[in-house]
Amino acid sequence: MNPPLGQLYSSTKAMVSNWGEAIHYEVDEKIDVLAWNPAGIKTKIFTEGKNMTQQEYDKSSQSCTFLTPEQSVKGMLADLGRTAVSSGHIKHEFVAWNIQFWNAYAWECCCLKFSKHGTKKFIETEKNK
Repeated sequence: MNPPLGQLYSSTKAMVSNWGEAIHYEVDEKIDVLAWNPAGIKTKIFTEGKNMTQQEYDKSSQSCTFLTPEQSVKGMLADLGRTAVSSGHIKHEFVAWNIQFWNAYAWECCCLKFSKHGTKKFIETEKNK
């Protein structure tokens, strides 16, 4: 389930990432350009406007995929000059891979149900459950 305005965020991030990748290939011989797509980073953006205490913030960002800004930047700089797009850290690469895998899997399952039963039959079957 996407959060409110999630489509706007996702489409903007995709556009900027694709644009950065295109620039990378255009100026590859002259300068290094890297489209950086990190996952969760422990910053105060999560606490602003939420009236969270420091303890609540620390607890909410304890996920194994949340990194400090320093960890994330260090990983990103290691990829600079080597690739066009980076998640910046192996943990974030894993998160990106999981999202892509499960989105493709869900889409495939949905398409198989529709193609196997036909759209009308599928809707009737779901109504009768």
